[in-house]
Amino acid sequence: KTFSGGDAAAALPSTLRHVTSRWVRGDSADDSHSAGGPLLDQYGRVAALQSHRSRLGDAVYSRFADFAAVLPRLKNGEVWGRWPVGTAPTLGLEVTNTPTGCQVARLFADSPAARAGLVFGDTITKLAGQSIRDDSEIQQLLTAFDPGQPIEVTIQRGAATSTVTITAAPRVP
Repeated sequence: KTFSGGDAAAALPSTLRHVTSRWVRGDSADDSHSAGGPLLDQYGRVAALQSHRSRLGDAVYSRFADFAAVLPRLKNGEVWGRWPVGTAPTLGLEVTNTPTGCQVARLFADSPAARAGLVFGDTITKLAGQSIRDDSEIQQLLTAFDPGQPIEVTIQRGAATSTVTITAAPRVP
């Protein structure tokens, strides 16, 4: 991994502690940085970006296979790395909690939800197969998705229930 130190970048070795398909955890010899540094593989290729520090003090990295595919996201200033609630990708709608799910109260123009066919008054009952009781559950479930990923959403419209696929959009600050 590298960290900027003055005018030169310094490479620091890291011991990998845990690797999954989405995250890499490793130790960090430099406590002055909490995010942004790349994790390089044994060939010097960028394999992940440091997204945050764990509660244990380890460096946590978001993995990606192709840096060239991610570079435009970084240039656009999109939120990157771990998706804390409120920074996760968006569906482009606002909801109101109801006893049966989350009713669509507002659709943003040309949003992923609008393109998928959702309309004002639809009630979201499931997201990615998980039952939804309130808007905080939607926000929590969205933290597991990256922009561009398809998400199955079950809606109730009147007496009819249907499932649509919505492609998550990046949340740009």
